[in-house]
Amino acid sequence: MSLQKNLKLDFIKHINKVNSKVYCCEIKIFKHKDKVETSDFFLYSGYNDEEWKFFLDLLDINYTEYYYVLIGNIWFEDKSWSNYFELTESNNWINFKIPKIPEYLLRIDKERENKIDKLI
Repeated sequence: MSLQKNLKLDFIKHINKVNSKVYCCEIKIFKHKDKVETSDFFLYSGYNDEEWKFFLDLLDINYTEYYYVLIGNIWFEDKSWSNYFELTESNNWINFKIPKIPEYLLRIDKERENKIDKLI
């Protein structure tokens, strides 16, 4: 038997762990066997307090993983993002941060041009 979950509570719990303001969000939930019946939840960038509260109120639904599939993306102001795709083993939000690019991969063309100009 699958555990009943609350989308709003899971969402809030996750964003509190990330510790960055939500920039925008898209969540889709549909019945496991009938992908035609879907509910889409969108939080657009530039939202205000009233839109944030309305979005959270929409998410205040209970569901079970057995009967529903949840797919979602949350983009944060710190440039990280979280993904939820319930067909994976995690069945949970996963947060990704943009890794630091190693300096040896950076092409700094202006610096190279300056160095070449000084050599000539």
